[in-house]
Amino acid sequence: MLTGELIGGALVVSPDGAGKPIVETAAPEAPEGYEMKPSWRDDGTRIVQAWEAVPVEGGVEDAVRRLAKMLARDLTDEQAVTVKALYGEWVVGAEYDKADRALDGGDLYRCKKKHTALAEWRPSTDGEHWEKLG
Repeated sequence: MLTGELIGGALVVSPDGAGKPIVETAAPEAPEGYEMKPSWRDDGTRIVQAWEAVPVEGGVEDAVRRLAKMLARDLTDEQAVTVKALYGEWVVGAEYDKADRALDGGDLYRCKKKHTALAEWRPSTDGEHWEKLG
């Protein structure tokens, strides 16, 4: 049996058998889009391997941000204005559906009708395709 200690969160194995017993565990099955990240914790009498599910792409903050952007489409206009950072900048050539939202010059706009964005249809100057919110 391996023995060792945790120093600054890192597992240090003792070559001479000193320290606490180290208990390794099998990684649980990761949910789709996640991977299992190992860590160690000291339970007082032994050092036990623990597992955390982390998103494959990015960390927890990235996952929360992606989820918020997915849900942002269902917000009311009043709610959307309070969380403008969830919406992307308006882009020439992008396809916009009715009710899509985009930022232009720091302001949030809602698309009035489906279109492919042309340079002359910038939300801040095109009232036919865009409505300023807030």
